[in-house]
Amino acid sequence: MIATMYLQEVSLILLQILFIYFFFSNSILGEKISNKIINTKYFTNLDLIIINIIIFLNFLIFVSVFTINSTYFFYAYIILICLTLIKKFKKKIRINFSYKNVIILFIVFILSLDLAYTLEFGWDVQWFWYLKALNFYQDQTFLNLNKLPISAYPHLGPYIWGFFWKFPFGNFEYLGRIVYIFFYIFAIFSFSEILKINNYLKFIFSLFVVLATYNYSLFNGDTDILIFIFLLFAAKFTYYLYQPEKKKNHSLIIFSLLGISNILFWIKYEAMFFILFLIFSIIIYNKIINKKNKIIIITFFFSFILLRILILELLSVSLIDPASFGIQDTIYFSFSEFYYRITQILFYIFSFLIQNPIFLLTLPLMIISIKCLNKNSLNKTILLFSFVFFSFTFFAYFFKVIEIEFQLRYSLDEFLFSVSGIYLLVFANFLNKYLLNNKNL
Repeated sequence: MIATMYLQEVSLILLQILFIYFFFSNSILGEKISNKIINTKYFTNLDLIIINIIIFLNFLIFVSVFTINSTYFFYAYIILICLTLIKKFKKKIRINFSYKNVIILFIVFILSLDLAYTLEFGWDVQWFWYLKALNFYQDQTFLNLNKLPISAYPHLGPYIWGFFWKFPFGNFEYLGRIVYIFFYIFAIFSFSEILKINNYLKFIFSLFVVLATYNYSLFNGDTDILIFIFLLFAAKFTYYLYQPEKKKNHSLIIFSLLGISNILFWIKYEAMFFILFLIFSIIIYNKIINKKNKIIIITFFFSFILLRILILELLSVSLIDPASFGIQDTIYFSFSEFYYRITQILFYIFSFLIQNPIFLLTLPLMIISIKCLNKNSLNKTILLFSFVFFSFTFFAYFFKVIEIEFQLRYSLDEFLFSVSGIYLLVFANFLNKYLLNNKNL
């Protein structure tokens, strides 16, 4: 009986993964529209999956906020995918599927088994995120979030969880979190495609990043992993913006970045600042993007922010909890308290940076690149982003009312991890810049 039960669960996990792959590997856009906006010559198969993810999640934001029945939306989306596939079959268009995707799905399957075996929630997940996921799983409305603890917390992360918990099987809650693993693995393998090395080395790099960063706690329902994932998507598209051969597809790359920005706005507060810092740095140092596209980026970016503020106003909740900060109290710190806060912040930032494998690899490279790549515009972008990000991190914790060491000890690690995906750009840029002189790798 127990063996049969386990076999049924393993079968469900496998089917869930295959469904998610089918769901995101096929576009709802018609062939004519796809050909107009997507030039596949400049994009990989994994890029197209990322674009499908971005399109779907932006639709999902709209569906959740305007309380459209999720069942109707799900079946409508599936029908559009099937219609697109039927047209491809009729025209005998080849459907892309590679051994690389098989390997990726196998890794997703292994990590999903670990997810199903452990089944642990963190404190925040138990009291906040799970309740939001359950809210959407049970077809409760966006406005119903007002009845839950900390209703102002962005809702998209748990809505994704609740959506894939409910569809297509609706059995176990962890089936909804498998989509987090799917995004995570595809983000890492997709990013490795920008490295100018052979496919075997790209695979080793991807596997190294997975082994260095994977931890069950990342997939316990918290949303920090989603910030890591979508900033990694953004990092790849940012790299594309600095490649002259990609200029013909700048419009799609820019709208993909804007789509990622909108997704991050609805995942967590700090994610809004992270993507803002990245966009700000790109606009200043990218000379390939023309002025028209820069204006488009700025206009849409701040429109998304205003839209979120308006929706929160409809919910009658504040954008930021004022009790979390105490600038007025900080002004009247004694010297000893002022010194204590500074030393604690610097100590914990340094401690968590050297514990993070990505920062441990990329920060030394970033220091070296100040001299070696001093004229490289992408490198300047990363340096500016780093300056703004670490300044923000310092002041965000400095003005916390709650006991600062407690905050640093239990939140800074996740805070730094969530943004670490962007720093793989340091490695990619450094490697590709000097690889031009070595054709044997």
